Amino acid sequence: MLSRSSSLAHLCYHIASVKAIMARVLIRDLDERTVEKLKARASRNRRSLQAELQLIVEHAAAIDAIESRDLAARIRRKLRHRKHSDSAALVADDRRR
Repeated sequence: MLSRSSSLAHLCYHIASVKAIMARVLIRDLDERTVEKLKARASRNRRSLQAELQLIVEHAAAIDAIESRDLAARIRRKLRHRKHSDSAALVADDRRR
């Protein structure tokens, strides 16, 4: 029978040696033009097509429209009693310079 300290060491080793489980996704029937555009984008960013697609999917999954709307609503509520300048007038003034 293992002592408590050696069983903990074994448990820690086991946890440290467990690899992260990564999902695999297959996308079928992409238009060749789309694939060529993605390859060109990956090349411009100095990434493999796989890495570029992974980044695109991760960014898309990170965007939560509901959270974004809630944040925008909180910001609007926070700023509603403040006086705001006319941004169109500011841009027009800037263009006249």
